[in-house]
Parts: sequence; C-alpha cells; structure tokens
Amino acid sequence: MTLKRFSLAVLLLAGLSVPAHAQNKQDMQMFADLRMLQESVQKLQLTVNTLIEQLKGTNTQVDANRNQVQKVYADLRLQNEAIASAVATLNEKQADSSVNVLKLTQEMASIRGALTIQSTMLNQIIGLLQPPIATVIPPGGETPAGATPAPGGSALPASPATHYNEAWGYYTANKFNLAIDAYEEALKKFPEWPDAPNAQVNIGNAYYQLRKDKDAIAAFNLVLTKYKDSDAVPDALFGQGLAYERLGQKALALKNYERIMSQYPRSDAAILAKTVINRVKGG
Repeated sequence: MTLKRFSLAVLLLAGLSVPAHAQNKQDMQMFADLRMLQESVQKLQLTVNTLIEQLKGTNTQVDANRNQVQKVYADLRLQNEAIASAVATLNEKQADSSVNVLKLTQEMASIRGALTIQSTMLNQIIGLLQPPIATVIPPGGETPAGATPAPGGSALPASPATHYNEAWGYYTANKFNLAIDAYEEALKKFPEWPDAPNAQVNIGNAYYQLRKDKDAIAAFNLVLTKYKDSDAVPDALFGQGLAYERLGQKALALKNYERIMSQYPRSDAAILAKTVINRVKGG
C-alpha cells in the first residue's frame, strides 16, 4: 500500500506539470508500470512467503534431527556403559577362573604325585611278597650279583618311597625347609627313582614359597638340564617363570611361558601359561 500511495503522488505531481493533452497518455503508462510493479511485488511476496514456509520446515527438520542425534548419542552412551560393565565383569570372572585353574592344577599335581607314590609302594609290596629265589653260595665264596641272601641276614635297606613320602609330607604341611632337605636326601640316595623329576620340581616350588626366587630358579633349572625328557619339564618352566616375574625379569618369564605353549601345549602348565601371558605383556 505504501508503494501505491507513492505512485499516485508521483502521478499527481506529474499531472500538474504537463499539459492536459499529454496527461492521459502518461497516466496510462504510469498505471501500466504501476500494475507491473504491483505484480512484481506480489510475486516477490509470494516467493518470500514460500521461503518462510520452507525455512519453517527446515527448522522443524533440524530440530527433529537434533533430537534424533541426541537420542542416538544417549543410546550409544548407555550401550558403552553396559559394554564396559560387561567387560569388567568378564575380567573379574577371568581372574577368578585363573585362580581356580591354578588351585586345580596344584591339586592335580599333588594327586598325581600321590598316585605315583602309591603305585611305587604297591609295586614294592608285591615284590616283597614274592618268595626269594634260593641261591647256593660256594664255600668261601661271595653272593653272586642279583642273588637273594638267606633269611636271617642284614635288614632290608630303607625304601626309596619312604624317603619321598617323608619329603612330600613336609611339603604338604608347608614345612618347606624340611621338605627341601628331605627331597635332597632322597635324590642323593635314589637319583634314578621315577619320582625324582617331580621331587626336584617340588624343591623349586618350596624355594618359591619361601620367596627364595634365585634358589627356586636354580632348582627348576636342574629339572630342565638333568631331567629334560621328563613330564616335569613344563611344571619346572612355569615355576621358573613365576620366580622370574617376581624378580622383575618379565622377558625371561614370558620366554618360559611361550616355550610351554609351543612345546607342551597339552600340559597342565600350558593352561596356566595361557592365562598369565597377557598379564605379563600388559604389565
């Protein structure tokens, strides 16, 4: 409306300053220009209104997108918190499982050692129950090698199982110093006894329990050199690895654990090594 008034004012002024015969022509031209201007203004207004509506729709969509992003972010945060909680729970369960596996392995080693001792004692009893083979000793001669002396001779020597059982009893009673002495005495008297490798492992374990890690490493090393073909090697490697860890020599400990995994993957020690490798690497 302001534009129309301005246009009419211009027309009136123009009419005052021109002759009457030319005024009609000018009026018609001005009215035509005015109509074109009005149409342009209307089109511009329509365009502006359209843009305003589009802007409103855009703002609505932006608000909706913002709300959606906030919702997605909140959901992701909740999911991350749930995952973190689940991971923490799994770590706790893994730690508990590692402890349980360690206890179970120690119990299995004890049971295995006890079964070995019982089997040995049973074989000895069977041997003692068998009647001796009579051997004729020539006058003034000596008893042939492998011959059984006549009844009434010297007493039977101490049984190897007796020595090993005594040492095992000290060990299970947590009398580790006495266990070490008893095992070393048994190994000195009966170095070829089948349970000798396990006895040497228990010497290392006893030193480890006494926190004498360097002595434990040396004891385990005897298993690796003197009894390198025995089933006790994986246990010795694992015990030695624990001693290395406590001394801060993690590279040597990791080397022992990885050797167990590569050379003795089906051993009881491999189960334990698998649980501690990540701990050593992470530390």
